[in-house]
Amino acid sequence: MSTERIDKTRKNIGAEQLNESEKKQLFNKFVEAGGQVVRNPRHRALADFDRDKQQQFRNKFDGHAQKLKEVDKRPQQRTGGVARAGSGQMASASIPAPARGIFNSIIRLINRWQIRIRLYTMGVCDFYGEFLTKKFLERFNTEMKSALLELQLVYLDIFKQSHRMGVAIVDELDRLNPLYYELIEMSSGVFDRGLINQIVEHHLNFPHIDQKAFEIREPLTRLFKKLYVLYPYKEFILLAFDRAIGMQMKLEKGKNSLYAMKRKKIKNDVAVVFNRLYTVLYWLFCNYLGELYLMKDPVIARILQIADTDVPGRRGRAKRPDSGPEEDETEKAGEEVDEQDQLPEEVRKGLGIMNALDLKKLRSVYDKSGVFRYVRDNDKILLAHILFREFDEEYSFILTTNKIKYNVQFTHQGKVDYRIRLSDLYNDLRRCMGVFKDYADIIESYEKARNEKPTSSAQYIDYSNRLTGMDKKKTGVGKNVRTTVRDFMEKVIVELSTLIADMNGEQRIVDNPQDVLGFESSIEGTKKMNDRKVYEAILAAYYYASAFRHRLSSEGDLFGEEEINEEEMKKMAALAAEGESSENEGSSSGEDKKAPSEGGVIKELDDLF
Repeated sequence: MSTERIDKTRKNIGAEQLNESEKKQLFNKFVEAGGQVVRNPRHRALADFDRDKQQQFRNKFDGHAQKLKEVDKRPQQRTGGVARAGSGQMASASIPAPARGIFNSIIRLINRWQIRIRLYTMGVCDFYGEFLTKKFLERFNTEMKSALLELQLVYLDIFKQSHRMGVAIVDELDRLNPLYYELIEMSSGVFDRGLINQIVEHHLNFPHIDQKAFEIREPLTRLFKKLYVLYPYKEFILLAFDRAIGMQMKLEKGKNSLYAMKRKKIKNDVAVVFNRLYTVLYWLFCNYLGELYLMKDPVIARILQIADTDVPGRRGRAKRPDSGPEEDETEKAGEEVDEQDQLPEEVRKGLGIMNALDLKKLRSVYDKSGVFRYVRDNDKILLAHILFREFDEEYSFILTTNKIKYNVQFTHQGKVDYRIRLSDLYNDLRRCMGVFKDYADIIESYEKARNEKPTSSAQYIDYSNRLTGMDKKKTGVGKNVRTTVRDFMEKVIVELSTLIADMNGEQRIVDNPQDVLGFESSIEGTKKMNDRKVYEAILAAYYYASAFRHRLSSEGDLFGEEEINEEEMKKMAALAAEGESSENEGSSSGEDKKAPSEGGVIKELDDLF
């Protein structure tokens, strides 16, 4: 019933004209006649509330709040010291508590978005920072991993290849600044194969499945810790490597171009490690903690639990045992006598292979047509020709054979196919044979002209002038032979050194380094590398080329215009006889045929890597 109808009914019955006493009498009559007023009592919400349970709940709530207050106070009490947790874990107590307040919360939110955007623009993570991109993992597995490995390989090449040379370089570096060798050693120790494998294992095994960033938080943080202590010294590390390479060049007396290439590579590797890899690890570290720290913030050192012993600068100068004056004189005399020990390892191994060759016997084998019939046995160019033909017959097959399988490499410079590069290098071998032929021709012309004796004084003057001109021409041709062959061997060394470094490291170029080489004697003849493994043949060719280049250089015995004296020729013949007798003893005892002095180096490389 609407309000208007109720008002109309009250007006019709005259209820509005009744006073209070009349309304009360009317109500009493209504009740006496059997009427009843309907009342709906309201339900009290807390009528059945259990106050005992309420008190128990309040006690639990107060206790929980008290525990939270105690937890908030713990980080402030422990941030000043280094936690005693393991190196692979970050103690939660070492992470400072974030500042409270609405303004600080907004700042943290902005910083987190900045971290995500930075990782996204760098191509490291997706927009939400949850998954690592496949592009970054591939770049880490190739470029960044190779840079770390190269720092270790250069360290081993300088200090571990020859013990005597390594000690000398360390002493010289310590004389300048003990921090040099300490930084080189620490930077070489950053590469840890087990640690790197933990980072790239999922990507290599399951490349189609996205890698979560937090799944490899622990190995990435360990790698960041190693680089964090070295980052302030990155320029000093580059200077230390430069000084060490310069000392190595001075002791080895090698070609400047090789060491210049090594310096350039080290400079690029240091830039990759500390400008690219370190920056990525820093932003991932901030993403893991959800806080944006400054790159030089000391809080990072506390979170990473870096102790004083982890920081460079604690090494002193290496102390060598004092020796008396007599011992010093004996050591100096021994160094003067044994000059060969100062040569690089690969040169000494190559000289061992060459010393086992019978040059007189090989002359009859490699000069059947008599092209060098007018050249004496002790002529340096003739000896170089015999050694070159030996390389051509026994080792040059590495440049053209299809028994060695190469993988095509894709670098920032483009596509690299080592099969094509080595084949192009083999074509330069013909040019070397051409210059040897030119030398043989000029010697033949010189000898024929010398045998034409003059019959008069006028003919004698013309005869003398002609011999003088031909002698100068012979000298110029001989110099051209040395330069051409030495440059060719230089190229061979550069290419083979790349293959050897790959086989000892990532093994991405040579696909079958452990395959055994087999040659058909009826077609290819008897080869010294028959039944050898691929990597053994490449090592032997590398040693031979290194020794050949050394002998043709200014420090070698094949350099210069004069002929080799009789004593040197007798010494070569004696070494060849010893080599031949040792081969006969080895074959009679039933031992496997191996290249001279090669097994020991291969064993050393296996032990080293």
